[in-house]
Amino acid sequence: SAMGGGAKKTHILYKANISSTQVENYFSALLAHNLLERATDMDGNGVYRTTEKGMKFIECCEQIRSLIGLVMNNRRIDPMSDFYAFDRR
Repeated sequence: SAMGGGAKKTHILYKANISSTQVENYFSALLAHNLLERATDMDGNGVYRTTEKGMKFIECCEQIRSLIGLVMNNRRIDPMSDFYAFDRR
């Protein structure tokens, strides 16, 4: 994993199912904002690890996701609501 010991870029690319162009764009942004760091494993391979700041960011995103889930679960969602807007009964 990218936490702890780190992960190679190709492993992250395959696990996330994204293109090499996407991974380059994401990594550039994550590295620039100190959410990800490049390191070297025991075999001398380049690996990437989530920084402490990155872990805090992930925690915040998970909190937001759970709050959004609560809001969506408490709202009665009618899939026909758009149709009813045009119904002139």
